[in-house]
Amino acid sequence: MVAESLIQDMPWLQASVDRFHKLLVSERLPHALILPGREGDGAQLLAQTLARTALCSTPELGYPCNHCKSCLLHQAETHPDYFKIEPSGASLTVKVDDIRLLVEKFAATSQISARKVAVIFHAETMNTAAANALLKTLEEPPGNALLILVTEGTRPLLPTVRSRCQPITMNRPTLAETSTWLESREISSRVSAELLEALDYQPLRVASWIEEGMQPHWEHFRAIMSGVAQMQVTPVKAAAECKDVGMIDQLDWIDWQLSRIVRQAALEGNLPQPQHSRYLEQLSAMRSELVYSANVNAQLFSENLFMLWQQFNRQS
Repeated sequence: MVAESLIQDMPWLQASVDRFHKLLVSERLPHALILPGREGDGAQLLAQTLARTALCSTPELGYPCNHCKSCLLHQAETHPDYFKIEPSGASLTVKVDDIRLLVEKFAATSQISARKVAVIFHAETMNTAAANALLKTLEEPPGNALLILVTEGTRPLLPTVRSRCQPITMNRPTLAETSTWLESREISSRVSAELLEALDYQPLRVASWIEEGMQPHWEHFRAIMSGVAQMQVTPVKAAAECKDVGMIDQLDWIDWQLSRIVRQAALEGNLPQPQHSRYLEQLSAMRSELVYSANVNAQLFSENLFMLWQQFNRQS
């Protein structure tokens, strides 16, 4: 299924499509856009749809026609005027060499479409060298070219990059929209309210997670968390038991449960405990390490995560 078919079933993304459509038809499309959003909410699908629309010969209300030569080439992944950059290597960062190659290609004349389009996924992972290599293109953009920077996470882009791009706001889905979308794919009955909350109500993430058969891992992980909290399972054993659960899922689930306990205590009128803030800060630091550091040791990361969870429960 092509990206726009999915997008049309995601009402929380329609405002972004409408905004892009207005810029396109009024010929006020800037040379660079920033799209901040989570992959699990559809940010990458949205970026792909906007890129296809910008390349399409006869776009329709913010969507590509899917019939013109440009659309067919894009579907075949052979469009000569479309470029995509993703994080790569052990560090999972956008490399300066990839940016330099993009700058070189952007300087050439478009071959099929009226403009050239490039999408940089997880643009926040560009290091200073990569960002500086991109600056020349942002400062002196070639004619009829569009650059879309998709960002996720808390790490900011360099101010010099951000200031030269126009943002496209992307809404997060409401709980009702997420539930309706999951129901339309006959997934909702397989997702508990707790799991939906633990996955932060991200519909695409929930769908992918269920399709990959991760439900047993969730139940097992919850049991391990309970054992660690009651000092019946050591962090080392817990990490070994949960080696099949991704580090980001482990982090999200413990973060979710810890934050849930803190919120519940506040609702009950209990004064916040100083160590609660400290643990939340430690989780935030671990998230930064996981997202932006190369070669994170999965076993050690998991051990430290469970150790933090155990200490939190011991002191609460």
